[in-house]
Amino acid sequence: MTEQSDEKVTNSGNHIPCKILGLFVHPTRNTPVVFIGTEDERVVIPIWIGFLEAQAILFAWKHITPPRPLTSDLLVSVIREDFGAAVEEVSIHTLQDGTYYASLALVPRRGERILRDARPSDALAVALRTHAALTISKELVDATVREQENAKALLDFLRLEQEDLDNTLQEESSTS
Repeated sequence: MTEQSDEKVTNSGNHIPCKILGLFVHPTRNTPVVFIGTEDERVVIPIWIGFLEAQAILFAWKHITPPRPLTSDLLVSVIREDFGAAVEEVSIHTLQDGTYYASLALVPRRGERILRDARPSDALAVALRTHAALTISKELVDATVREQENAKALLDFLRLEQEDLDNTLQEESSTS
């Protein structure tokens, strides 16, 4: 576990607010990809994840309650109920050797802010469950600037594919 300074990440000026823009299974790679970025989609960053991580993000994003708690549900419960802390912020901040890095900013009831290293997929699942602020570092935006156009095009393509699938399913169900 990595502990960092207690300086608030979003107040440092090095992070910008973002949100989850989409979650899809790539049709040819058969691998889940979650897109994060700014509200206006000037910044779009794809993060390839596993199916279990995609399920954890999707359940929280779409407000689906699983029959048994997922690992991220357990983590949130331990943070809140057992340690009396809150997840204040989730930051996706670094890309190194093709791997993204994130951190959780935890704030105990009485105590100093603590940052913990996390995988982005787990951090996103926790952020959705806790309504924590989601940010990306300006350094990450700079590191992915060359891929921005391709990432946006992929996001748009996958949205259209999903729309076509939804329309096909709707047509099939109305003719049944």
